[in-house]
Amino acid sequence: MIEFCRERLAGFKKPRTVEFVDALPKNSLGKILKADLRRRFGSAFAPEP
Repeated sequence: MIEFCRERLAGFKKPRTVEFVDALPKNSLGKILKADLRRRFGSAFAPEP
């Protein structure tokens, strides 16, 4: 996945990591719970210094 992006995207847009999950956390209305994603994958979303 990263190699695919490396060939097609600018360096700053390329993802550093890729993690596959069975399902995204959603509320009763079907919206994705971004806060839960940040708690679970927080280090992946942190900007590089």
